[in-house]
Amino acid sequence: MIDENYQAKLEELDLEKYTITEYLFESTINPEKAVSDLCQEQATAQHRRSFVKEDTRPKYGAKVVSLDVLEKDADPKFVFEFTPKKKVSVCKAKIAQPWVNFGAKIPNMISALVGEGIFYVDGINSISVENIEFPKSFLKHFKGPQFGVEGIRKKLQVKERPLICSVVKPNIGLTPEQFAEQAFKGLTGGLDMVKDDEMIADTEYSPLKKRLELVMEKLYKAQDKTGEKKAFLSNITTEVSQLEELYDAVAEYKGDAFALLSTMPVGLSACRWILDKGKFPVVAHFPFIAPFTRHPYFGMSYKLITKMQRMVGYDAIIMPAFGSRMFTSHNELRKNIDSCFEENSLKKTLPAPGGGIKPEFIPQMYKECKTKDFLIITGRGVYKHPMGPEAGAKSFRQAIDAIEKGKTLEEYAETHKELKKALEWFKEHQTHTAPVP
Repeated sequence: MIDENYQAKLEELDLEKYTITEYLFESTINPEKAVSDLCQEQATAQHRRSFVKEDTRPKYGAKVVSLDVLEKDADPKFVFEFTPKKKVSVCKAKIAQPWVNFGAKIPNMISALVGEGIFYVDGINSISVENIEFPKSFLKHFKGPQFGVEGIRKKLQVKERPLICSVVKPNIGLTPEQFAEQAFKGLTGGLDMVKDDEMIADTEYSPLKKRLELVMEKLYKAQDKTGEKKAFLSNITTEVSQLEELYDAVAEYKGDAFALLSTMPVGLSACRWILDKGKFPVVAHFPFIAPFTRHPYFGMSYKLITKMQRMVGYDAIIMPAFGSRMFTSHNELRKNIDSCFEENSLKKTLPAPGGGIKPEFIPQMYKECKTKDFLIITGRGVYKHPMGPEAGAKSFRQAIDAIEKGKTLEEYAETHKELKKALEWFKEHQTHTAPVP
């Protein structure tokens, strides 16, 4: 039996006072004992003072609200030096914890629900934090996206179709002048945005302020030439002590420039602090997320990190696209996209799948996203086009036009040479598996 001190029925709880966390774990002991210990470790590990008659568990204790044993007598799926040589039970549990224990503070919430204690429970061989349900009373303390899907569309004056953004290539090594010229070619070809790669930020050979200045000059020229609004995602990822300086450099362009920020290297709480300023849209990038999420039985789910990124205020979230290039399943991408749109008090965040995207993948992206509210993140698909980056950008716009007009890419390519060349060339030089539903 689950220890009665660590058990409750969902309907008995005031859910506005609790977060509900879902865990997937392998237990080498009785799962009911394991989940009781899991509650103890993440909250009231020692529930009374010596020689004092008290019990802090009724008010501050975590409570099991559900436990499901998915497999019995299974071989461990996560094996390391201390994995006992015995079978495991694979379990899912939902645990309610009073959020008064940590407040509406990202570092404290992570420490309790995802932090140290849950990974050191005797008898739990491996554990993954699958999801956290936050009540309205908790979310009201977070501004969330201040532009979101609608705000980005309004700034770019694009109402219906998916948006297109390309990494400027080569991703590192270009001078600010060379970078700006490459950006101009993509923007005049039809990109809505160009962006820094996560590998290029404020470097000695390409200072962010100089690169930003030159790209914005070219961006305004591209707007005049095309009659379309454009944006540049400037990578402000840096030490927290320098973050505000780079943010303010982007803010000088009065919302015409956006920013790129790598969440996990900087830290969710630091990102929340800078995003709360809300002067322009900021897009999340995903370095340092894979180490937390790649093993399904250890760490945490990508869906949860996506949810937390939306909560701290990102207007768009770059995430790994489906297929072998990014080792991401269709199901995982779908969950990440759903986290951007989940109904709550926060504005919806624009999902931005990226990684190996070429024009031939666009029909499948429409099917996967089940909406036109997504941002295509590409790189080589534009800048490795054999006719040049302007033609590469055109090929993406043509692929979208084909879908919007109800035609196949092959039909549309017969009268659009940039798309035709892209389909032929990338098929011949395919380096990874195309997405298959």
